[in-house]
Order: sequence, then C-alpha cells, then structure tokens
Amino acid sequence: MLNTIKSSSLRRGMSFSTLVLTVHLFDTLFFNQVINILEKNKMDFRVIEIEVGNISQKTSTATLQIVAKNHSMMDKAMDEIEKEA
Repeated sequence: MLNTIKSSSLRRGMSFSTLVLTVHLFDTLFFNQVINILEKNKMDFRVIEIEVGNISQKTSTATLQIVAKNHSMMDKAMDEIEKEA
C-alpha cells in the first residue's frame, strides 16, 4: 500500500510530501526501488520512521519525507513509484 499523507509547497516552488509505504519492503526490494527512483529524479528524502515486520506474514512500514524542486518533479517520481507498487 502506498499513501501520500500530505503534499505542500513552501518556498520557491519546492514540493514537499510525506510518503508511507506499507508492504513487504525488503522481500520484494520495493524499498530499494523507491530509493532508486528518488535518487534518479534528484530528490532529497529522509526516512522518518521504519517498522519492520518480524515474520514473513507481516508487512513493514516506512515513512519518508520527500523534497522535490517543483511539483512536476514530485508528480513524475510519484507516478514511477506507483507503477512499481
């Protein structure tokens, strides 16, 4: 599951968003794919919280704070992430 909690623009067109990933982050390499997409799009990010499922049936949850130079960059990266989800 992929959730964008909030998205805003504070200064000079920069776009900020909080992204919550709730899936098998590591078994599927989804977390790595998300980070690769953010890096490819030259976006800054910070892992705010991560909770790893301790058995194979439990999902993991990661909360990331993402910063893009503008809304179009944010939209492009989010589209790519959604395609991977």
